[in-house]
Amino acid sequence: MEGLSLLIWLIVAVVTAFIAAKKNRSFIGWLIIGLILPIVGFILILVLPEGQPVKEKPKVKKKMAPPVEMKEEEPTPEFEAEPVPEAEVAEEPEVEEKMPWL
Repeated sequence: MEGLSLLIWLIVAVVTAFIAAKKNRSFIGWLIIGLILPIVGFILILVLPEGQPVKEKPKVKKKMAPPVEMKEEEPTPEFEAEPVPEAEVAEEPEVEEKMPWL
């Protein structure tokens, strides 16, 4: 007798889920409701109106940008840096003075 009641319980849950799917509702959600409360879920799905259809996102064709024409740039002139006179070079402080804990 237990096997028969378990079979009826599962059948009612699955039928509830199929009815829900026909009414644009969640199959998995109503299957879970049907498994937890089979008779209540079955009656609820029969009473509820149809859900709104799932809207698919419109497929947008991506347009490619037109090719950009590159202008030929003038080459930059090469130059050499002038050395800095020694008088303008600042001396670096010793690390021990800055961080005595080292």
